[in-house]
Amino acid sequence: MALVIGAAAYQKTTPLKNSRADARLIAKALIDLGFDTQIILDPTAEKFRDAVSSHERALKRSDGAISLFYYAGQGFSIGGNGYMLSVDAPMDNEQVIKDHSVSLQETVSRTETANQGGANFFLVDTSRDNPFLAQQESRGLAPVTGEPAPTQLVPNTAILFSTETGQQAFDGEGLNSPFAIAVANALAQKNLDQSGLFRAIRNAVMEASQGRQIPAYTDAMATPVVLNRSDDAPSPDDDPASRAAVALFETKPGVFQPTYEDGSFALLIGVSNYVEIEGRQAWRDLPTVKADIDSLRAVLEDMHGFNVETVIDPDGNALETALESFINRHGAKPNARLLIYMAGHGTTTETFGKKTAWFVPSDAPGVSPPAPFRNTALNLRRVEEWSETVDAKHVMWVFDSCFSGAAIKMIETRSQQNDDGWSAHLHANPVRRVLTAGSENEEVPAQSIFTSRLVDVLSGKAGIGENGMITGKQIGDFLREDVIRYTYKQGLKKVTPQSDTIVIPGEEGDIIFRVEPELAAKWTASSPPAP
Repeated sequence: MALVIGAAAYQKTTPLKNSRADARLIAKALIDLGFDTQIILDPTAEKFRDAVSSHERALKRSDGAISLFYYAGQGFSIGGNGYMLSVDAPMDNEQVIKDHSVSLQETVSRTETANQGGANFFLVDTSRDNPFLAQQESRGLAPVTGEPAPTQLVPNTAILFSTETGQQAFDGEGLNSPFAIAVANALAQKNLDQSGLFRAIRNAVMEASQGRQIPAYTDAMATPVVLNRSDDAPSPDDDPASRAAVALFETKPGVFQPTYEDGSFALLIGVSNYVEIEGRQAWRDLPTVKADIDSLRAVLEDMHGFNVETVIDPDGNALETALESFINRHGAKPNARLLIYMAGHGTTTETFGKKTAWFVPSDAPGVSPPAPFRNTALNLRRVEEWSETVDAKHVMWVFDSCFSGAAIKMIETRSQQNDDGWSAHLHANPVRRVLTAGSENEEVPAQSIFTSRLVDVLSGKAGIGENGMITGKQIGDFLREDVIRYTYKQGLKKVTPQSDTIVIPGEEGDIIFRVEPELAAKWTASSPPAP
């Protein structure tokens, strides 16, 4: 059974645009799942408390129900306790506010007591910052005095806040808030337990808000609880595409665990056409870049379940915006796999004997005079900065550009790695890996085989790895040997791919790719024969 409350028409503080519509959206989703659902809109303090008491009495009559409480509206924290605001609450002082509000902690405690044999879900869509500093677009809420204390949960209770402490929960530009939309979509997904449900909600909100709003949850469920169960839906473990997408691995005989519960995301950036500046084109065009990106996108999507974004021919501003946006949306997902690929011209500059590696956007002038170039091109030191700030477990940067090996030289990398093969601990620990098409002093040919051979590795054609598992280090080692051998046989100038990891705390893992034989066979059958 469910209690859904939406408060919008506040009389003494900022009204909200979408919370009533949010409550209706969630109530419909719960009714569709068979929940006995009570919906209350714009409650006064008396009506709010009556609704909570009614829900409590219904739970006491049940024999261990699944209870879901959803609130959308204004809220705040006083002395470490969270309060949900009724629409008639005056904003005179703390005691008056409390008298016209409903305590979240008390609501959780009463529900847990009334429903001891069941499972209790709480979804709270309010801001958790200072209500007097809140913007019109947010559900302004939070510490009036004191810091909010974590809600103590008993077993079989889980609570999901629409945002972390100190953040705003956005009301949304359309009919519903980002959180409400994410909740409704997640409830429609079959066979998600509470952990999967909350991850799906969190990830969708982060993506919709460009990383500005990050839901937070506490899960004290003793066992997995599924709100939308379907016996007809296939198990993800039985689907090769699902196994590859999460890089499922065996922790011990017969026990399997996903590596990437928060998903796999790739940003592929390619610069093929360089613009003329004052009648002069400083960088020649690279006609094969788009085809390389198409191939890499296909293998990441078809073989490894990545959500792929592509950016073609960005100027300097678009390049940095694309990277910032991608990292803001996906970098906070702790069990995610991120791959950032950049193909185009690269170069190095030297100042006071110190080299700096650059990636060249479509509108970059030549390196001399230096100021206009540096104001346009991307300094690859940013790779280290971004790598240190993201929470995603495994991140791999791939550069198919000239002099890209200088990026490894100028950032703090591990250099020595003793474990050459696959092992289970690589899945659990973080890594920030960098692969480059050449060393710091090498020009990469315009028609490079680096990316095509990377595609062969990811599709299984290269035949490396152990039991279908390929590590980032194995990919780097293979590409280095393979590209050196190819250029030697073809009588071409030597090109030496590089691979290393950026030093971060706890960095003992590696990015993992699981090659499924069934998917590999389909890829091989659909791929055109090599020329």
